[in-house]
Amino acid sequence: MKAPARLARHIETTQAPIVDVKWINDCVKEEKKLSTKNYAIHLDVVQIPLRQSSPEPAKDVEESTPLEQYSTSDSSDEGNFITEIDIDPNFHNSFHECLRPTPYESKYNKELIRLLELLEMKRHTNGESMSSLSYRHAIAALKAYPREIRSSREAQQIKGIGNKIKESIRVFLKTGSIPEAKAIESDVKFHVMTRFLKVWGVGQNLAQEWWNSGYRSLEEVYQNANLPPTIKLGIELLDQLEQRLTRKDCEEILGIIEKEAKDLLPGCEIYPVGGYRRGKESNGDVDLVLSHPDELNNQNFLKDLVDRLCSKGYIVHKLRYSEPSANRFEEKSLADANKDLIDSVSYRSRFTATVDAMFTTTIQCYSAFLQPSTGILRQVDILVAPPSQLYTTILGWTGSRQFERSLRSYAETKGLHVASFGIFTDRSHSHRIPVTDEKQAFEVIGIPWLEPELRN
Repeated sequence: MKAPARLARHIETTQAPIVDVKWINDCVKEEKKLSTKNYAIHLDVVQIPLRQSSPEPAKDVEESTPLEQYSTSDSSDEGNFITEIDIDPNFHNSFHECLRPTPYESKYNKELIRLLELLEMKRHTNGESMSSLSYRHAIAALKAYPREIRSSREAQQIKGIGNKIKESIRVFLKTGSIPEAKAIESDVKFHVMTRFLKVWGVGQNLAQEWWNSGYRSLEEVYQNANLPPTIKLGIELLDQLEQRLTRKDCEEILGIIEKEAKDLLPGCEIYPVGGYRRGKESNGDVDLVLSHPDELNNQNFLKDLVDRLCSKGYIVHKLRYSEPSANRFEEKSLADANKDLIDSVSYRSRFTATVDAMFTTTIQCYSAFLQPSTGILRQVDILVAPPSQLYTTILGWTGSRQFERSLRSYAETKGLHVASFGIFTDRSHSHRIPVTDEKQAFEVIGIPWLEPELRN
């Protein structure tokens, strides 16, 4: 900021000289205080009258968007004089999140991240998938950033932060808030849609259909909409399934399943994945992978284990059960543990099955599991993976979603195709690259090893 006109707007005139920042650099280089004569910036001072008691009429707020209500000139950037700041040299500035460590909760920029997460969720509930993805890129970058953001120009240098999000950051740094995010906090549609999307099996399209039909609560949906059995069950279970699990809760459930699994099939191993493995203190569900060194022993293992857990009263509802058949992903309901069990193919799985699900040979059961100590039903997702797929399954199910998406995208640049059931050199998944542990999978893809706690 060396232009005299800009300096005159910001700096009170005193008898002390105003010098170019180069003076400081040269003093440091010469290791002595230099004369300011050759560095002085001369201002033509204009006397500006004090503001009169009657201010100018306020502009009509409706003529501008929330962000446009704030000046976008460089001179008002964040309300300070620092408008050009290099990004932190310790930050790995890459569009691929899998190349840098990202904690679940950052030490810095917490309120900014919280508000951007609201904006991302709003895009998600509206079905704006590309816009939602843009916000997730920016949020992941800010979580990984090793200091407080000090200017929007600094933020814009971070890969993953575009012009629109940069402008939101500028307003936040100037005002401490983002108008659109604050408006979302009281947005009726946002809160209703968010509630709808919490139901097991409900995606954005179905939630939007309910909204368009005039439903404003799950009670109205349950009483009036024509629902498949799984969606009705999802609504009935929501009050329990949405309750968060502590790490102690997760460990109780993992311990039960490990005991029953090893009693049923000695030699099997259990691997917790998901948010629990990434170190989250509060989790929405429990995810785990089971495997036995003998390939053949894995074939009926999950069915037998689920039957056992049902008979002992742990699994109360089987939300979805799937196993491979003839290289296609099929879903089957198990025999009921009791006549009151509702077993049906997940509405979500029928309509939003991923590409992985069409090719995987991982056997899965999503269940409502009764936690003995609390009497609360918890969502527990159990997978069985054969040895050849074990470590890519662990990698794929550890998450986070953004990390996994980034990992697959980066692998594409290397000519590789990564799925939870393997790493392949071709899109038809006929040429698998074997890996014997998770670190080897990272090496094959060509990314630095990151502990699970840093894959957010």
